[in-house]
Amino acid sequence: MVGEVQPKGVTAATIWRFADAEGGTEVDVEFEYRLPGGLAGRALGTLLEPFIGQAIRHTESKLAEQVGRLG
Repeated sequence: MVGEVQPKGVTAATIWRFADAEGGTEVDVEFEYRLPGGLAGRALGTLLEPFIGQAIRHTESKLAEQVGRLG
């Protein structure tokens, strides 16, 4: 199960793709988000981007690990 929680005012879209790969499963994720607040929201987004990227990579890695155990 892949889920997401969106704080009030934040819009986000996430696409997860799973494909058979040699020796396992390939997992690919696209994540887009928009923060409220115009210019301030864009500035905050720039500051948060490295942390969001790290969280996505961690989730992707753990998910791939778990899916790999199933097959």
